[in-house]
Amino acid sequence: MIAYNLKASESEDVRVVYAKLLRDKKHIQALIEAMEKDIRAGKHPEHFDLIDPPYTPYVPKKAWEDALGEDWVKKNQIPMNKKPVIVAKK
Repeated sequence: MIAYNLKASESEDVRVVYAKLLRDKKHIQALIEAMEKDIRAGKHPEHFDLIDPPYTPYVPKKAWEDALGEDWVKKNQIPMNKKPVIVAKK
């Protein structure tokens, strides 16, 4: 990755811009997580309400593996849909 010395770089190279965005995304995500932690801890009750999450059914892995068997699981596995990984060229 081209994520070296981004503070000193004034380049308009799309790889440098992309690396800076990734860096900023990490910083912003950390700020969001810290604020959510404070809100869940009870800070700012005058601005935020905490409600129960929606019901989502879930079957633990151990339960369905025991019910179907490991052979069935391996036989019916399919690849996950994933996005291509972006890697900056040198």
